[in-house]
Amino acid sequence: MALDRLLVIRPQPCAQAAPILRDLVTGGGAGVVVLDGVETLLRAPGGAVALAEALPALRGALARSDTVLLCLTRHADAAATDTALPPSHAALRLHLAWCGWLRAWDDVAGYWTAATVLKHRYGPAGVTVTVAVRFDGVVDGDGA
Repeated sequence: MALDRLLVIRPQPCAQAAPILRDLVTGGGAGVVVLDGVETLLRAPGGAVALAEALPALRGALARSDTVLLCLTRHADAAATDTALPPSHAALRLHLAWCGWLRAWDDVAGYWTAATVLKHRYGPAGVTVTVAVRFDGVVDGDGA
């Protein structure tokens, strides 16, 4: 990922996320749009309503564009998320599980994750692959 080309938006109030998301998709300038913390948006005042109202137009805009929408949720919040973003809207649903650290000498160089296909519009579900996610460069700080 080219971090110098990364745009991070944290709208306040959260209900503004839906129109911003729609504008990013319909504008055509974004290759990948990541909606992180969908459950936070759904719990915010007006967030669930804004998302439900934007979803029909967003689906059409995504179908006509080259933009990919990636929605990230925590597994514990999946049921709440499925209410606002039904699984039928997704072309692909994955479950990611951390498996372990990749080490290079005394440093952590990345981690292993297992990706299981929960739903795939064009293929079978249930397939699991292990993926190495490698860190490129130094990670500063202790994550606190």
